[in-house]
Amino acid sequence: MKKLKYLVYIMLVLQGVISTSCNEWLNLEPNDGVPRDKYWKTKEDVNSAVVGAYISMTNSDLMTRMFLYGEWRADMVTYSPTYINSNIEDVVNGEISADNSFLNWASFYTTINLCNTILKYAPQAQANDKSFSATLLKEYEAQAIAIRSLMYFYLVRSFGDVPLILEAYTNSSQEMSVAKSSQETILNQLVEDLTYAEKYIPYKYSSTDAARNKEDDCLCSEGLVG
Repeated sequence: MKKLKYLVYIMLVLQGVISTSCNEWLNLEPNDGVPRDKYWKTKEDVNSAVVGAYISMTNSDLMTRMFLYGEWRADMVTYSPTYINSNIEDVVNGEISADNSFLNWASFYTTINLCNTILKYAPQAQANDKSFSATLLKEYEAQAIAIRSLMYFYLVRSFGDVPLILEAYTNSSQEMSVAKSSQETILNQLVEDLTYAEKYIPYKYSSTDAARNKEDDCLCSEGLVG
């Protein structure tokens, strides 16, 4: 009888340990980021997100495709087909194939979603941070819009009709399959967006922020798509 009571006691202790461990495991917060409910609290959070959007454009996959869809296809690069990946040569020659990895748009839409996320949550941070002015909010929003517009400009110039996504994907329950929008619809959206961005992006920044979009960048982009 004593042995039975002892075994029951051990089982209850183990059950408690396992239950506690499971709860702790299920409630673990990510180590490689900040949970959304603890972010978007201050203007510094929004600034960091905007910087992240700029940094995303230095991703090698995105830079390769921007160069390939832009300067390379514009005959601004001299190359020897002997030393070039056949998939790259197909893109240069305008041959579109679904299995060509250089025609994958994921890196563009990653940056687009970063911009959409800023536009979704930046007002929340501004409402929470009394030192976060409405003027600064509009500046951050304008930068996100300008970056997003640049991504769409590269896509629509090279492929015409592409999915036009203006809302942030923030959870897995959202519909991921989006139909393409017409080239005309996208270009009209870009003109509208860049006209807005032009109003709120500064004419120039300090030397430490020199890489950011400026008013004349928006004017130049607007001229290209208008």
